[in-house]
Amino acid sequence: MNCPYCHSNISSRAQVCPQCTRDLWLIKPLQEEVLALQQKIAELELKWADGASSEPQNEPAEKTIPIYSVSSAPANAWSNLTVAAVLSIAAALLLHWLLLFVYDTNPLVLRLATILAPALISALALWFIKPNRLALVLTSLLAGTMAVAGMLIVTGLLDNVPIVPQNLRDWRETLEYVLAIALGFLTGALTASLRQHVMRRQARTPGKGFLNGVQRDGHGRIHVDDITEALERWGTVVGPLVSGGMALYAGVKSLMG
Repeated sequence: MNCPYCHSNISSRAQVCPQCTRDLWLIKPLQEEVLALQQKIAELELKWADGASSEPQNEPAEKTIPIYSVSSAPANAWSNLTVAAVLSIAAALLLHWLLLFVYDTNPLVLRLATILAPALISALALWFIKPNRLALVLTSLLAGTMAVAGMLIVTGLLDNVPIVPQNLRDWRETLEYVLAIALGFLTGALTASLRQHVMRRQARTPGKGFLNGVQRDGHGRIHVDDITEALERWGTVVGPLVSGGMALYAGVKSLMG
């Protein structure tokens, strides 16, 4: 060992340094304890290094951006579509009876109410659900047909008039009314789809506007995928407007002459 005072090499059993004659009885136990602690630390470091090398290295987790999710499970979609269709038919029949036979409201108000009610109901029912497009169109047509058929039955029973349209003009007005309610139902569903599209886009590209134009690459070229995405984006925006406009036109066309 070395003398802590003069750093001379002396025997580990010496109690007094033969070179500087300093007493070692107080410092020697402390020095031995420090050496023992250093040895233990070295052993622990060696064990830790062996354990770390044997374990698989975990790569740092990548940061993930939460993506807005929309349920498109067939069971949920069909369930919500069915509920929306039944409620729309019931609302149309209730409004028809209430506005026409109870309050004797202007037929134009009746038409608008029976178009807007299915739109609102389908939008709420499909707010977080993305149904199949074909199923949505068929359900819209079915809801419109059943609603108008129910109205004809109610009118025929209460006014004692024929339930089935009697001439070509009546059939045309009936079909236009069916189309108006169906398009109203479809408009609500497309509005919900538009909202879902906006939420998903904001989740994927936060801070970017919904109506961003098609982006070009470094060579000034536009990719087909970008064009397809842009067309889909504009179709999602324009769809509810076109459907709603057609519903209102079909609903009030016969009443406006």
